[in-house]
Amino acid sequence: MAERSKLWMIVYTKPRHEKKVADLLTKKSINNYCPTRRVLRQWSDRKKYVDEVLIRSYVFVKVEESERIHVLQTPGVLNFVYWLRKPAIVREVEMKALMDFLSSAHVSEINVRQLEVGAKARVLSGPLIAQEGEILKIDKNVISIRLYSAGLEFTAILDKDVLEVIEAPSKKQKENKLINRIQ
Repeated sequence: MAERSKLWMIVYTKPRHEKKVADLLTKKSINNYCPTRRVLRQWSDRKKYVDEVLIRSYVFVKVEESERIHVLQTPGVLNFVYWLRKPAIVREVEMKALMDFLSSAHVSEINVRQLEVGAKARVLSGPLIAQEGEILKIDKNVISIRLYSAGLEFTAILDKDVLEVIEAPSKKQKENKLINRIQ
């Protein structure tokens, strides 16, 4: 198989199955990456170094389209991560940058959060820094957010990387979104 036709994708795993999934994928000769760090853990009777997963519930795989079924058949794999109704693709340059960052920096843990319509978010930089609002629309790397100030409603278009989710959408908001989609 040509290495060129293989793409980096992300699989979502059962909780605490990342290393096991990575081992099983390696046994199937599927190129994968599960970032870990070595930490000293203290128990009541002993201390031990263990490899701790940095990105919980995610494993990166480099596969061809035809190999995706073999990945999905691996115990512990729940599904591929999707973006715009297609499996999320991580470009080679982004994957290398991530690997370099995780291997060189003193990273304790990385949390991944999906942005959802209806979630409450805080602006992290720019002229609207520290403002909080509700995510109205997500379009690729641009977010439409409703901000409230002085009794007025503003809608701002921002890059995804300047937002921090502070509260997930409520169950009612998710139900309303589903009803609106059906209508």
